Amino acid sequence: LFASLWFDSLGSGGWWLLFLLLGLLAAFPVRLQEIAAGTLPRGPEILLALVDTARYVGAGAILAWRLR
Repeated sequence: LFASLWFDSLGSGGWWLLFLLLGLLAAFPVRLQEIAAGTLPRGPEILLALVDTARYVGAGAILAWRLR
């Protein structure tokens, strides 16, 4: 599924959606489990997860720019 999204999005400019989804999948599940367990404060962890997601989108932007 990931490879299909990658090859379908390269030429159409949808790279940002692919890397946004990848960033969300990588950043949020672990943090949300720890927040639900009550071991971490909610506000700072959600902000850090959004920053991690932005890093994935930024990396995707560099990759899309280099492959262009």
